[in-house]
Amino acid sequence: MAGLQWAIALTLEAPDIQLPSRSDPERVTEYFREIPKTGAGRYVLVVVSLGNGSPFVLTAHGCRRIPRRES
Repeated sequence: MAGLQWAIALTLEAPDIQLPSRSDPERVTEYFREIPKTGAGRYVLVVVSLGNGSPFVLTAHGCRRIPRRES
């Protein structure tokens, strides 16, 4: 995602969908946004943790699809 900080910011500002993490749904949220011309996949995924009350980005990467699960 080098050079695609704008895509990460856009995903956090206006996600297409947000889902709780399967591993830690109480503290971790996954944000998805369709941005097809990034070269990293069709969607941008940003994983955010609440940690000790202060949110921070755990990871961000491209992906081809949004997983099917309850939001």
